[in-house]
Amino acid sequence: MRIKTPITLCILTLFLITYQHVLSNTMKYAFVSEYENIDQIEDDDEKAAANWFNVFFSANGSFVPVSSIKNNEVDLSQYKTIWLHIDREDNSNIPPVFLNEQVVDKFKEYYKQGGNLLLTTHATQYLINLGRTERAPNIVGVGQSTYNTDVWTINPVIGMVYDHSTHPIYSNGLSTDNSTYPYTTIPLIGPGQKEDHNCMWNLNSFGYDGNVVDAFERENNAKVIGTWGHVTDFCCAGIVEFLPTSEYKGNCIAIGVATYEWNQNDKTNEYLLNLRRLTSNALSYLATSNISTDTLDIESKLVAHFPMELNESKTSVREIISNQTFLVNDAKAIRENIPGAEGNTLRFDGYSTYIKGRFNASDLSTSAISASVWCAMESYPMMEINGADDAQTFIAGNMTPTSGFAFTINAHGRYGFEMFINGSKIICYAPDKFPTYEWAHLAAVVSVNNREIRLYKNNKLIATKGFTANNINPGTANLYIGKSYNDTDRWLGPFRLNTINGLIDDFRIYSGEHDFVQDMKTPENPADLSIPKIRFADDIQRPIFHAMPAANWTNEPHGLVFYNGKYHIFFQKNSNGPYWGRIHWGHLSSEDLISWKEEKMSIVPNTWYDFKGAWSGCVFSDSHLTNGVPHIYYTSVDLGKASIAEAIPTGDNLINWEKRTDNPIIPHKPSGLDEDFRDPYIFKHGENIYMVVGTRKNGKGATTLHRYDKNSKTWSNDGSLFYQATNSDYGAFWEMPVVVQMNDGKWMFIATPLGAKEGVETLYWVGTINHDGTFNPFSHIPKEIEVGNMSKDGFGLLSPSIMQKNGKNIAIGIVPDKLSGEDNYQLGWAHTYSLPREWSIDSSNTLIQKPYEGLKLLRSNAVSHDSINKRSLNGTQTISSVYGKAVEIEGIFTISSQQNQKFGFRVRKSDDDHAIEIFYEPNKNLFTVDARSINRLVNDGWLYNGLYSSPLPETLSVGQTCKIHVFMDHSIMDIFINDKWAFSIRIFPTDYHSNGVEVFSEGTTTLINSLNAWKYDPKSITNIRDTQDKKSKIYFSHNKLVYENLPKHCSLNVYDSLGRILASNVYPESFSGENLTKNNVYLIQINSDNFSQVKKVIKH
Repeated sequence: MRIKTPITLCILTLFLITYQHVLSNTMKYAFVSEYENIDQIEDDDEKAAANWFNVFFSANGSFVPVSSIKNNEVDLSQYKTIWLHIDREDNSNIPPVFLNEQVVDKFKEYYKQGGNLLLTTHATQYLINLGRTERAPNIVGVGQSTYNTDVWTINPVIGMVYDHSTHPIYSNGLSTDNSTYPYTTIPLIGPGQKEDHNCMWNLNSFGYDGNVVDAFERENNAKVIGTWGHVTDFCCAGIVEFLPTSEYKGNCIAIGVATYEWNQNDKTNEYLLNLRRLTSNALSYLATSNISTDTLDIESKLVAHFPMELNESKTSVREIISNQTFLVNDAKAIRENIPGAEGNTLRFDGYSTYIKGRFNASDLSTSAISASVWCAMESYPMMEINGADDAQTFIAGNMTPTSGFAFTINAHGRYGFEMFINGSKIICYAPDKFPTYEWAHLAAVVSVNNREIRLYKNNKLIATKGFTANNINPGTANLYIGKSYNDTDRWLGPFRLNTINGLIDDFRIYSGEHDFVQDMKTPENPADLSIPKIRFADDIQRPIFHAMPAANWTNEPHGLVFYNGKYHIFFQKNSNGPYWGRIHWGHLSSEDLISWKEEKMSIVPNTWYDFKGAWSGCVFSDSHLTNGVPHIYYTSVDLGKASIAEAIPTGDNLINWEKRTDNPIIPHKPSGLDEDFRDPYIFKHGENIYMVVGTRKNGKGATTLHRYDKNSKTWSNDGSLFYQATNSDYGAFWEMPVVVQMNDGKWMFIATPLGAKEGVETLYWVGTINHDGTFNPFSHIPKEIEVGNMSKDGFGLLSPSIMQKNGKNIAIGIVPDKLSGEDNYQLGWAHTYSLPREWSIDSSNTLIQKPYEGLKLLRSNAVSHDSINKRSLNGTQTISSVYGKAVEIEGIFTISSQQNQKFGFRVRKSDDDHAIEIFYEPNKNLFTVDARSINRLVNDGWLYNGLYSSPLPETLSVGQTCKIHVFMDHSIMDIFINDKWAFSIRIFPTDYHSNGVEVFSEGTTTLINSLNAWKYDPKSITNIRDTQDKKSKIYFSHNKLVYENLPKHCSLNVYDSLGRILASNVYPESFSGENLTKNNVYLIQINSDNFSQVKKVIKH
């Protein structure tokens, strides 16, 4: 291409006036060309660049023919920066005169002695000749221009991770483009004739492992600071800064991206000002930067080190450089050290644990600071209970509103490193979300010399952030570990919202630039996010044989299912503290419905549609809808509305879940309803699948009905109602609806109303399902799940989850504690679940409740009381062998004709005769639990004040028996009466030594038909788990079957290899297998109330 009309001097002068870029006259710059003067330059782009340089740097710049360098006519050392711009249509090679040995040696000497180079377009290849790198640019273009309608831009954020947008070459008013791509880029040339003369690096071609940008930069002590605007991965390096080394003390910027074109042939480039500013920025930056050689040569000095090992009193940690000790703030008296990433680590509870410490901040450099910390998260910090707050809190650091630094994280997993530099906060965020349930080693280097923050995770560079300032503000001596400096608006009652829930270990602070790649860190122990046993070792309120999460807050259970040999229950969870806030889905598993293990959280609110929380729902499986695998259906809540979403397990153990990519499956409430719309429940009637969702309509509780279309695989949302209250006494809104088929073909509908006449309690109706999926109750008047007055205003069992197995309906519900926030703060947990109950419906359509049969397994390792049969009692008898805070008592009493008969039990009796009384008065038909005489945490002063009393649904007549069956587990009692009625109650005795148990009769002699009792403790519960962990074995020996570790009271079904049944419901002790034919394979199914398994047995 030959030259057209030269750029006029007036345009250049106008540009200079507009730009007003000030350069020191003491700095000298050179434009080196193979031509003797500008007029001789043949290529239009090279000539346009030279003309601009000649005007712009007229006071302190020189046009230097390369021949003068060859002939020793010029001293290159007088120039702070030399620019080589080579851009040819026909040839991408470096002109031969530049390859002259003397010329190359002169440039090498200049570069090695600290001279700076700007190499643009094809000149980037000169780095090979100078020996600075062995990696030659290998994306190279030549040829004439063609017409192109695109805007060609530069992306300074490499791989959308390494953000160099604040690098000085992009400063001084470069315009940006936010319309071409969904991110910000810098345009250099607009639509029109354009050449495509790349001369840059394909980083994928060099055989690097892992992060190719990181590998290229480390190999060459370089920074990739720009690429094509459309490039969002790590593939190519279009602008590279080759930093000084011990051999090459000068700095070099190489611009090889084809957007860098100085003359657009058919028109004036509308973005020419950007190109000129980019070039002048680069030249002045190279001339004025105070860049040291070899960043890694700057020695780091350890200034502070917190190993996070507790002292002997288990209350404080030590900073070992200054040898100072600092208190660990915590709701509990004993803090928790467990095996960590390095030695022991400190467990942070998510709502109270943090450290306020000090270190020698005056030892920190203002030019370079480094820091590192180990961290493992169970969940992200709360910050604000609805999840709307985007603010960061500290993992560790000393940052204040004006100075200092910190590793930070927010409620949605965004993490990074923040540092005040020249009075402004510079933030370097990671490109990913912080991992949970595993260790991450975070490290950061702040370098004024390189003008960037480097962020590392697990020894790998993951992000950088550039800055232009030259002075770090190290901050004060005070620092925080586990929470941020500012607590304003970060409280919910006594609970801190800006604290860490997880593990923090080995926090180090360095003065200088520490090499975290060479200083490899690997964890000594896996990240154990389970709750340390010491946290509740002395807790006299926490149940031991009831299902509940290991700590913090829970609410409604949902999705009680049996799958792949285990029971699973999912539940509402806040793992950050014992308070309501930004709900997740927790998960417990069990082999027997007694011993439970908490698994990792199943649903985390981390998408646009569940930003505020993942609220209640159900777990459902069906061969058509879910292919036989349990799916989660839950209420997804953003900041404006509720929708229904679905999640699918990624494995057979139901531990890990993925949300559907097309969520939400029901995007909003149906029209015509109030805003409340939540808690989906799915049921199947015939071949049809339905979903009901709790709502309100016209001020009365209701449930919507959604029908599943098997063809379109979508749910209707037309506003149909499954059923609605006929009276506002039954609630203004219905939570947690459940629809389940019971015995005799009857269906039970359950809801937990809000705004009902008796406050919050769980009600049920019995009826049939119509052909269109709607509900037809036998009576519109509901009945109560709990006995009469024992549940109202949120007391007692609420919102049960129901499963069906082996012909039994098994229910578990939440039993709230109703304590104050201050009490929950001290306890470290809130709420528990009822024991499993077996449910059926009698002929009068009334719910029958009795303890789950499998609870008898509790007794297998327990201390028991010798049973009493047919004994009369008038007074009190101590059950001396059974005492404590966890007992089971079962008594059957005969109703007397005496009017003032009163009988029952006293539990938690103290030395001064105060106790909880549990009794029945037949004359009044009144069942009572009286806790008024004991010292306790008061949770009911505004309603019951310790006296719970209710008529039984039926009056017991003279001669009838009354069976009182009590399960007491510290602060909860599950009470069953005549295997028909039940209720759960929360009482919190505070007298550690109140452990006595008595049976009594007052007013007359009462015949005790039978009395049994068992004492439970943590060891006996653990032994149950150990027993269940032993694998069952069945095999033949000497022609007979041998059985090992089978569940008690189990039965067997025996099948041949074709699945034909050979023996049904036989017992191991009576089935020897002697009559089975030899040389065959048999399948033996083991069945019990809490166990089901198939064993393959070969008889040779």
